[in-house]
Amino acid sequence: MTPVLKKKWFLQGLALLLLFSLLALIHFSQRDSYSKISDLHIQQLSEKEHIEILDVAMKNDLDKPFAYVFYKRGVKVGAYYLSVINDKLVYGMDFMLNEDEDKPVQVFGIRTGYPYLMIQINDDHLLKEGDQIYATFNQNKWHRLDIDSSKRNYIVSGDYDEASDGRSSVQIYNAKKEMIFE
Repeated sequence: MTPVLKKKWFLQGLALLLLFSLLALIHFSQRDSYSKISDLHIQQLSEKEHIEILDVAMKNDLDKPFAYVFYKRGVKVGAYYLSVINDKLVYGMDFMLNEDEDKPVQVFGIRTGYPYLMIQINDDHLLKEGDQIYATFNQNKWHRLDIDSSKRNYIVSGDYDEASDGRSSVQIYNAKKEMIFE
């Protein structure tokens, strides 16, 4: 091969390498960038949607952080999912239901994907006597929340591997570790 031919092949190879590098750079620069959820993001959602925030479960330890927001608007309660993608608030309503204050404890949520349960304690006696809430999605792993007598609403979020088609369960215990609600 002559030196001119070698130089031509070298330049073509270098041009091809630069082209692939440029394409890779464009691809990586256009990928979505997820940010951790903060209280400011929750406040922005509240202001945009005119909702009262009842409780929040943030999943900031994931590659794509998100939060579930338990809210109230009028007589409706429900959940929003929330992410911050490319520095923009991205959210959507997961579902909405009517409150049912006749039930001592109202429990609703989603049991697939990253499961969550929203728990609303309507019974004043349970709120006063209750010390801890235990919740499970798959009967294997239990989540514990301390009850604050001034707070009626709680959200429990599970891990992806806790998703279940089975029965979730919520139990409330008093300070003596006696179950007072199931």
